[in-house]
Amino acid sequence: MSHDFGSSAGWAHRLQSLLDAAHLEQTVSAATRPLRQLGIDVTCLDAALARQRKEWLKRDTMRRLGLPSSFIESALAIYAYTLQEPDVFQALNSAMYERARSEGPDGVSARLRAAMPFAKFLDA
Repeated sequence: MSHDFGSSAGWAHRLQSLLDAAHLEQTVSAATRPLRQLGIDVTCLDAALARQRKEWLKRDTMRRLGLPSSFIESALAIYAYTLQEPDVFQALNSAMYERARSEGPDGVSARLRAAMPFAKFLDA
């Protein structure tokens, strides 16, 4: 069964419903694992995130910015989304806005399902 998401408003409503239903992972690493299905080299991404985490912890960046130390997971998700290599932004947006996004079980493509954990983590 295929759902036609139609207008931008219709897609925004459907996307919000998908995000609401998605499981919220506790770490950015867990949220990025399914991105492998979108062609992201998750091993490379994990290494980049580990390097950035180490740097931020060494510099006490969260405290210096007036943020709780627990914010580091959210900061790393934002960082991942802005990386050029691997290009998480392009992979995520491609899955969310490609024509085939509604082709799959319950009207959701496998690619869009793979994008949801990370999108939910960013949205939280």
